[in-house]
Amino acid sequence: MMHLVLMGVAGCGKSSVGAALSMATGLPYRDGDDLHPPGNIAKMRRGDPLTDTDRWPWLDLIGQALGQGPIIIGCSALKRNYRDFITQKAGRPVGFVHLSGSRAVIEARMAARKGHFMPTALLDSQFATLEPPAADENAAVVQIDQSLDGVVSDILAAVQRLKIRPQSPNSPPRKPPTMADVALATGVSLMTVSRAFKQDASILHATRAAILQTAEGLGYVFDATASTLRSQRTNFVAVIIPSINNANFADTVGGLTEGLKPQGLQILLGCTNYDIQEEERLIEQLLRRRPEAIVVTGGIHTARARRLLANAAIPVIETWDLPSAPIGHVVGFSNAMAVRGMVDHFVAVGYTKIAFIGGDADRDTRGAERRLGFIAAMQMHGLDATRLISAENPPISMREGAQAMAHLLSRLPDTEAVICVSDLCGFGALTECQRRGVMVPDQMAIGGFGNYDIAAICMPSLTTINPDARGIGARAAALILDVLDGKQTNPVQIALVPALIVRQSSL
Repeated sequence: MMHLVLMGVAGCGKSSVGAALSMATGLPYRDGDDLHPPGNIAKMRRGDPLTDTDRWPWLDLIGQALGQGPIIIGCSALKRNYRDFITQKAGRPVGFVHLSGSRAVIEARMAARKGHFMPTALLDSQFATLEPPAADENAAVVQIDQSLDGVVSDILAAVQRLKIRPQSPNSPPRKPPTMADVALATGVSLMTVSRAFKQDASILHATRAAILQTAEGLGYVFDATASTLRSQRTNFVAVIIPSINNANFADTVGGLTEGLKPQGLQILLGCTNYDIQEEERLIEQLLRRRPEAIVVTGGIHTARARRLLANAAIPVIETWDLPSAPIGHVVGFSNAMAVRGMVDHFVAVGYTKIAFIGGDADRDTRGAERRLGFIAAMQMHGLDATRLISAENPPISMREGAQAMAHLLSRLPDTEAVICVSDLCGFGALTECQRRGVMVPDQMAIGGFGNYDIAAICMPSLTTINPDARGIGARAAALILDVLDGKQTNPVQIALVPALIVRQSSL
């Protein structure tokens, strides 16, 4: 149950964000401005700032509304004591999300609004009054200078860290929305809902649109195989990976397959090609088949994908990452910390002019984390962290690694060592050095990531990080079996520690 306040100065988008968040969660949204006494509204229309004497009765009503049940409320809540007062009146944990933006952005938005009682002239007093949430408050900050979907996605991730949904460890598992729920919410029969999803020509376009919109808001996924699965299990686990030609992800799938096979569970595989929109489509398609569990790679998803997974009522396992707001279970590791270990090794050997080769941070989020880990580690050692070379879009092959190394040697010829986002990239960089007569490691040390077979047999052998890809799959399989058998009822986070393997390329 969520009791949440969207806070911030006038014009930050509380109403539009609240409406979108309501659609994403199925919870009601109420604009706190509707609770202002008439005298407050008249005062603001005249351009007169409200005093605390004016605000306390309003904040009292805000707190009472939050205390009556799960709800999202838009309320400026500009001061710390206002937020404390609201929580006290609610009588339960309340989370606050500060919709933060620059004065220029908010002034432009306010100027575009028609008929609202808050004039832009009061914006200065709003910013002067604003006390951003402190670290000890039950609050999160979300930036508004992005798309509405992006704001909602950030909020959904942030609220996972807030104390707004107290729940007993023995609470029953959440049930997924059903066709009956959609029928009841839309005011039609079960048969009409079924026909709407089957594109039956007898259903009016407006009726179908209303049903699909309601289903979307509830997070309902149409069960295409319900007629054949009423009395039996599907016996498969859905697995979504970024690339099918990546040996690491193939090993993870192998570990899953081996771990699930003794129990008669099979893998149904989907590949995103590092596209989170494609991941969203695959999640919906796979959930239509009612898998026993679903395994996804990484912890960054679209808002709709998160909603679908959260409402699936099956074990959800995020792998290859340690997301800050996990949806369910996690089997992964910190990509940033793993690369920090590689930097520490290079510095200990004596290298100071170190570069990083990686891909598109918008598509490869794990690669982006490795890049951030590199930057943080270099800065911790007091070294230049700006030697950053792009290797185009993932998946990054040996060819892109060679091209990136050529660019590095041309642009920054005094570089002493380079850390590559993967072993394939590292092998490409190694061959480019050999092509140019650059001795490895005497003139250029190289490190990779992944512990691919090629890293051990190339000459010189490649220093790398072993994430234990097959072990990730094996641990995820064991976790799935424990959850399905009822041995594990609470969310589990299994944090692995990748091993640094030092070889000839950095000695």
